[in-house]
Amino acid sequence: MPTVSGLARLDAVHRGGNLLLSALLEEPKNYVPTTAPVSYPALWDTPYMDWVLYNASIREPLARNVIEALGVQAPIDPQTMLADKIVHGVLMDNVVAIHRSLTKLESPRWPEDLLGKIDLNKAAQGETIYRQTCAGCHALIDRGTHGPLAGAGAAGGAEITVVMVPLDQVKTDPRQAVNFAARVISLEKIGGPASIPYMDAAKAVAGGIVEQWKKESAANAQAENEVDDGRQNEFRGILAYRARPLSRC
Repeated sequence: MPTVSGLARLDAVHRGGNLLLSALLEEPKNYVPTTAPVSYPALWDTPYMDWVLYNASIREPLARNVIEALGVQAPIDPQTMLADKIVHGVLMDNVVAIHRSLTKLESPRWPEDLLGKIDLNKAAQGETIYRQTCAGCHALIDRGTHGPLAGAGAAGGAEITVVMVPLDQVKTDPRQAVNFAARVISLEKIGGPASIPYMDAAKAVAGGIVEQWKKESAANAQAENEVDDGRQNEFRGILAYRARPLSRC
């Protein structure tokens, strides 16, 4: 049975997949229960990560954002999903504008006016615990450059290599990663294969829309190069979760 969503948590990946590949295609066998509700992650630093989503499953920023737009029902003609010319209503210029805005987002500083000054003695104790038990997975980065604290480059040039922790080590609910890796769908109704991994179908549709838009003008190609920064349209399903880096003021 589906897990009920709640405040700031839902199974966005499977819900989007159900809307796009089951409801829109009128294909009941593509439906799966939404059993992996996750909380909405913090947005700062995200444009600089080498892989995104909790299971670090998508590499190219534009492809990720296109599949997100489709998942929340940006219009698309399903019969053109696998065609050379995909008919859709994703507002690519808006997608680029949102990405550019997110590159300027920084983690919030401690709100001294609301919560008072940090107790430096307790902070020092916390730092000791962090270095002993947390630093191996949760690296510290500079909140302004989004790069490593030592020798960080200019904002916009940093890339955060996310640390992946296998499910059998992190020992939290495995379903977000497992469901993404295991889901298989049918695209027979639009002339595709009878069985294809969900991630491969998402990759083909999102990548096709990005490439189609990129080829429409030199300005689009330049914007794609800026946003994707060499990151290719790759989807993967690994049984692990990312350990988010921590921004230091």
